Amino acid sequence: LAFVMAEEAVPPVHLEFEVNFTKKTIVKATDPLPEPHILTLSNLDLLSGRFPVTYFYFYRKPPQADNFTSILEALQRSLATTLNHYYPFSGRIVQNPNTHEPEIICDNTGALVVEAHANIPLKQLNLYDLNQ
Repeated sequence: LAFVMAEEAVPPVHLEFEVNFTKKTIVKATDPLPEPHILTLSNLDLLSGRFPVTYFYFYRKPPQADNFTSILEALQRSLATTLNHYYPFSGRIVQNPNTHEPEIICDNTGALVVEAHANIPLKQLNLYDLNQ
């Protein structure tokens, strides 16, 4: 999930805000990938636990960018190119029915990109305040 921040200076304050999720897109690798296969996890992979990890990325708006749509399209093209090299990230994690251990189905199902808009400038968010 990527957020684009405008350049205006806004002092951080604690306030209520709303985030509207407007679009979900699946991004797939663009190059031909190996035949679909199952990738088992190593013991080190299994040590990290079984919990979802979500990342939020914030980007400053480039001065030459026309609009949010062009920025989002560029990020999606970049992600598709990156998935060519890291194709397991475009697969799905499933549970092996025999071992009950997680494994990755490498089939280029795609990575989920969620577009959202907040009703405040992102510079007003205090990212160190977990109650916000």
